[in-house]
Amino acid sequence: MFIGEGTFSGDMVAPGSFYKTGILPGTYNMIAIMPNGKEVLLPDPVEVGLTPTNNLDMVLPGSIFADTLLTQSSETGAPEPLPNQTIELLDLDIDENVPIAEIITDEEGNFSYGPIAAGEYQWRVDVDGDGWYEMSMNFTVGQDSENISLAAFIPQKQDLTINLDAGNSGLDLSNRTLTFTNTESTDLLPIIETAVSDENGVVNVELFTGSWIVSDEGDEEYVLWNEFEIESDDIELDLTYSVSVWINATVYSVRSEGEILLDNGESLSNLTGSQKIAVPTNDLNSGNYIISVATAGSSYSQVLVIK
Repeated sequence: MFIGEGTFSGDMVAPGSFYKTGILPGTYNMIAIMPNGKEVLLPDPVEVGLTPTNNLDMVLPGSIFADTLLTQSSETGAPEPLPNQTIELLDLDIDENVPIAEIITDEEGNFSYGPIAAGEYQWRVDVDGDGWYEMSMNFTVGQDSENISLAAFIPQKQDLTINLDAGNSGLDLSNRTLTFTNTESTDLLPIIETAVSDENGVVNVELFTGSWIVSDEGDEEYVLWNEFEIESDDIELDLTYSVSVWINATVYSVRSEGEILLDNGESLSNLTGSQKIAVPTNDLNSGNYIISVATAGSSYSQVLVIK
């Protein structure tokens, strides 16, 4: 406080500063509450003694989210920048659906945003603005300041529209969950998407180029199964549910060359006409899709297929 005449220069109150009195001596952990409600624990505690302490430097760690938004050219395979695109940044500790920032890339696809406090985040991009995100990725910001990059190209994706037909099944076509499996998908690297039909049985989804299988096995009597190829254009498919059946098989071992024996010792070579049994493999092929069937202890196996 000053009373009287005087000449002043400089900031009276520096940005980011605060003043607090009447604190009992002790050790305090400081929590910074951000404008969006996010709470961030400062890494260094504050020691309050019997004498006043001034000019403390309290560091709030912050990371920078910066990179170049790139996609892979469908013609040459070379990386191409995506200018004037919007990157949505979500703070998963606050809200998993509402972005805390919309970051616009410049004419060369570059962007920079920050500082970002420690926490769990997600970035996502909808290149064509149709409400379907070509890419979304979670990332973690730690207590140590760092530069956060995208660490991924934005894939080339095409729109797929499926008009469902119940056929003779009588199925309710609304809210049907369809599974889209890329034929290059593996257990270690699954490439799987899901989409839900609207009240009219129409399904909209974005998939990147390649061979895909769409399936719906949510009903015991009827299934949907189709293999299709996505290239450089949007496609529309009309798909009908089909009757499903079980294939049951028993695998027999060959005791001698050219002879197959049943459990009772009778040779299959002695069976004629419709009684003769062919030995199945334990792989079922449908185009590029292969179903592997493991037999049980009794060499009995079954698999659901489309009739």
